Amino acid sequence: MDTLREQVMINQFVLAAGCAREQAKQLLQAAHWQFE
Repeated sequence: MDTLREQVMINQFVLAAGCAREQAKQLLQAAHWQFE
């Protein structure tokens, strides 16, 4: 996956979920980047 796209998804997740970047990255990786 493109790194920029990955960063954007992490940022969107942080804003939507209100959690830390590291936690967001772990959650997204656990969900195999199926974030909507």
